[in-house]
Amino acid sequence: MACTKGSYANDESFKYCQQCGYARRSAAELGYRCFGDVRPRINEETVSQRLDELVRQRSSSRYAKQKSSLENELVGFLCSLSTPKSLVSPLPSDIVAFLTWKDKGGKTWVHRAECLSRARGGPRDCPKRLAFGTVDALIGKLRAIFAAHDRGTEWQPLLGVGNPSASRVVKNYLADVREEQLKARVVARQAELVLLADLEVHSKLLVSSSLEPAQTFILARDQAVFKALFSSGDRAAVLLQLKTAHVWRFPDNSGLLLNHVKTKTLRSGDKNVLAFKRGSNKTVCPVAGLELYVRLCNLLSVDLGSGYIFRSLSKEGKISSRGLEAAAAQS
Repeated sequence: MACTKGSYANDESFKYCQQCGYARRSAAELGYRCFGDVRPRINEETVSQRLDELVRQRSSSRYAKQKSSLENELVGFLCSLSTPKSLVSPLPSDIVAFLTWKDKGGKTWVHRAECLSRARGGPRDCPKRLAFGTVDALIGKLRAIFAAHDRGTEWQPLLGVGNPSASRVVKNYLADVREEQLKARVVARQAELVLLADLEVHSKLLVSSSLEPAQTFILARDQAVFKALFSSGDRAAVLLQLKTAHVWRFPDNSGLLLNHVKTKTLRSGDKNVLAFKRGSNKTVCPVAGLELYVRLCNLLSVDLGSGYIFRSLSKEGKISSRGLEAAAAQS
């Protein structure tokens, strides 16, 4: 406990400062009273429930789930080493070994210098690796994992303590992977351009099928999602978080008004208003697509009066109240 006068470090329960002799007095001696003569009633159970609610909200995000899954993988890898370790003891070399082990799930062809199959289109014997952008993202998640376990944000090589994912060894590994893939002419894949004619074809296929109720719901939902995405140019992860309370209909029924508050780039509580105007081409009109989806949900007795607009299906094939994940739309 620091002395209030000279900032000298004393014991926590000190009465006199060992350096300057300052006499420390208690709150009662100073005449402080806690809310007058009435002590507040503190419901500790309510406080604990509120904190648990915030933790559940934070852990339910997609990034938190990905980080949790990666942490489980890392713990399993460290436990399987010849010298088992935990999250408290790994070195930068262990992190590099883990990232190298993760290459088994890579999908990027890295052609060797003598490989000719790239030009001829023949069978590929070259290995598949994780793209260097994916490796960079994994390193960022690993740094967050170790920081959450009080390993800090930097690595101290002389002491061998800190965050091993932030070490120069891991950064050099990322630089080597990037250089290897650039020499092999591996470039980041861009999203395929979707034109209006493509959307028309997909929309006609989606609404012309006659299937089971669950499949019919999926097709009606997907055509509404794709039309809304095409017309808004928004991120799927943002659009799929829409709830019924975020959508209003124009008084003359000429369109819909959407309001985002929390997005990847909008976190300060500002509004992001987006309008869908009713178009003459009903095949690709987002308003018509949403109305078709709502009508089918009414026929299936799915209540869209509250909660997420675009719903997901459970493993049993039942329509749930959870929102559709962006990964499902991408798939």
